Amino acid sequence: MEEKVLGSFFPAILQPLSSILVFPLAQTTPSIWDYLPDDPFDFFRWWLGTIVTIYASVITLQSLWGWYTWLAGSDRYISLLRRYIIVQGLRLRVRSFWGDVIVCGLLSVAFLMLWQAHRIIYDLGNTLEYVRRHPHQ
Repeated sequence: MEEKVLGSFFPAILQPLSSILVFPLAQTTPSIWDYLPDDPFDFFRWWLGTIVTIYASVITLQSLWGWYTWLAGSDRYISLLRRYIIVQGLRLRVRSFWGDVIVCGLLSVAFLMLWQAHRIIYDLGNTLEYVRRHPHQ
């Protein structure tokens, strides 16, 4: 009796995990099209965000590497410039740009609020879809 209960209980629990290919419990293997968003706006937003993130990361790393190789030179003036940059970095005061720091903080809070709102909207959509597929009897 206990084996029958556990046998029917565990696949019901593990079924959501099969969609991320942890357990091979799904009837068919998902194709690449199953992972794409249904809404064209979501598709555009996620792919654009991915492309822009990769592009910005590559450009930033190239720039940092260029600065590193230029400042790593052994010339007398490059050595003087390195010391100057270090001294200016140590003398940097937050008071001179506190307004910009506050704006960045407020924009970060607005971003987190929008992110939370998107999570709530998607959760409501999933709940509504579940209720429509499984009507209360």
